[in-house]
Amino acid sequence: MRSRSTDYRLVVIDDGSVDGTGEILAEHARRLPMDVIIHRLNRGLGETERDGFEFVSDHCQPQDAIVRVEGDDTHEPGIYICPAGET
Repeated sequence: MRSRSTDYRLVVIDDGSVDGTGEILAEHARRLPMDVIIHRLNRGLGETERDGFEFVSDHCQPQDAIVRVEGDDTHEPGIYICPAGET
């Protein structure tokens, strides 16, 4: 994104990690345009996605693109779900 001079912002949700993820994210947030949302306890995928999309919808502009990525290797990254009506 930087090489293309494209503005971007990362939003990362730590869903109750106990492996030091929070500290690593805090370190990266000092260098990158990034917001970190912390769940002290694991709330599961549904609540985590909801919290992320609520945060993003409160902070994004109409022209912004939103890309959601699962970061803990629990979902196949090649899966694409078409929006309703799209084939």
